[in-house]
Amino acid sequence: MGKHGPEFYDDETVFATYMSGRETRIDSPITSRLALHYIQEIEPVFAKVYQALVEGGRFIFSIEHPVITSCDRAWQTLGPRQDWIVDDYFETGPRVTAWMGGEVIKYHRTIEDYFTALRTIGFVVDTLRESRPQKARFQDEATYERRKRIPLMLFFSAYHRFTK
Repeated sequence: MGKHGPEFYDDETVFATYMSGRETRIDSPITSRLALHYIQEIEPVFAKVYQALVEGGRFIFSIEHPVITSCDRAWQTLGPRQDWIVDDYFETGPRVTAWMGGEVIKYHRTIEDYFTALRTIGFVVDTLRESRPQKARFQDEATYERRKRIPLMLFFSAYHRFTK
């Protein structure tokens, strides 16, 4: 297995270890923060989450926004990133990128890929949000203006479909 992001992420077993052998289904939300773009196959993870939730149970996750994971050529400059290149957006798959002094593998997917995978498993997607900056959270006007140019993260909220 390849090394993906922080050492504790390893392919599609991220949630499987926690959920394997559980006899009761979970009624509290299952969350994932900035981890799923390190997973090669998300469908098995989504299926395990779905199986673990009670009807109406919620799955909330964030990922690095697909416009960021599509291409990292603009990251190769020194200093704060001023330009963003969105290229090869519809070419999904692994992207090897520099991160925190090393290389990691991120798996690029389109927004549609995430949405379709959730729906195929049975989830009802009720919220999709991008990380719109809020001016009050920035001390520096220039940084705020730069952050408004592109979303950094994407958030999904979905729930386990009720059976009729």
